[in-house]
Amino acid sequence: MIRDVRPQFGPGIRERLDWAETVSASAVAENGAKWDVVKARIDEVLGEGDVLCLPSSPRIAPARDTEISEKEETFRYQAMCLLCIAGLGGLPQVSLPLATLDGMPVGLSLVGPRGADTQLLALSRELMAGV
Repeated sequence: MIRDVRPQFGPGIRERLDWAETVSASAVAENGAKWDVVKARIDEVLGEGDVLCLPSSPRIAPARDTEISEKEETFRYQAMCLLCIAGLGGLPQVSLPLATLDGMPVGLSLVGPRGADTQLLALSRELMAGV
């Protein structure tokens, strides 16, 4: 579908999509077992009624004029390490803009257990009502 539509992606995204096209089915299958182990461990730690709270970003957003290489090496890598939990676990995640620092937004991410999408949204509404 991406090939059909040909959207314009920002720096770094196109490169990751190009790389993803090179991943073989056998590599996906081989790593699928590892992924199952990760998901099982996350499910052990994050049970029904639990909510994992973590920053939405490891730092405030980089300035617009920050060099692309610095954004990639510093900001994006750190953010992906922090935010991969929900993606790896197949879990719902909501990012709430609850504060600012030096005029920049700071978000709080809430990650819920598998299937807790509705409860996570309800909690998010409740928290945002108090802001």
